[in-house]
Amino acid sequence: MTEAVTPAPQEPASLAAARALLSSTPVFDGHNDLPWALRQAGHADPGLVDIAAPVPYTHTDLPRLAAGGVGAQFWSVYVPAELDGDAAVATTLEQVDLVHRLITRHPGSLGIALTAADAERIMAAGKVASLIGA
Repeated sequence: MTEAVTPAPQEPASLAAARALLSSTPVFDGHNDLPWALRQAGHADPGLVDIAAPVPYTHTDLPRLAAGGVGAQFWSVYVPAELDGDAAVATTLEQVDLVHRLITRHPGSLGIALTAADAERIMAAGKVASLIGA
């Protein structure tokens, strides 16, 4: 006797079309506050949280970037408006450093992009081109 196999539900045509489009045209996300979210959660050291696995208290991690077809990401190095002067500069530089350390910790998934050519090369390697926006 053989067991009946239930076929997997078919995804809607619109979702299949979106996935096909994303396979050839990656998303360039213009703003992501993950660095500040990590800092606020007490994880300003990327060694304290693994973004290669789902991160429950934020909307960003490597699996979700991949699932969303993100090819390039502007990491925001946001600091609150209440900070000014030296405190604002120091905190911004700490945020830039945090982004660089995230990229260093995940070299198989992220690459720093300083030019359009960098972004093209990084995406061609199957990684997320990481840009920094202040």
